[in-house]
Amino acid sequence: MERIPGTDGCFVCGRPEGKNSRSLGLDFFWDDENFNVAALFEPDSTWCGYEGIVHGGIISAIVDDAMGKAVSRRTCKMGFTAILSMKYRKNLTIGRQYTLNAFTTELKGKRVKAKATIKDERGNLYSEAEGLFILKS
Repeated sequence: MERIPGTDGCFVCGRPEGKNSRSLGLDFFWDDENFNVAALFEPDSTWCGYEGIVHGGIISAIVDDAMGKAVSRRTCKMGFTAILSMKYRKNLTIGRQYTLNAFTTELKGKRVKAKATIKDERGNLYSEAEGLFILKS
């Protein structure tokens, strides 16, 4: 798997020691064999809405970023989110490790659909998302 370089100022994949000290600093990886973006992460207390529970907005931000990276890798073009649909199955909690996977499902002209899942170490589903991305001309 190949590490996907982050964007300096990005809230999700930027480097906290770089241009965005508030970045989550997630590392994303591209699996060229399965056309899949993956990330392993462990939320800390700065990710919380309620104490110990990861904020839903942060969850949607990380899956949106992962799906966007999957779109870019599959098409070699930047894709912009047009629709993001989230399903929160279980609360993500701090101090646990999760795996995020994202992949494209349909390419039609400038429109690309993608999906993402977040699972724990046992494979239990916590969140899933679908997105529609519009490719930059």
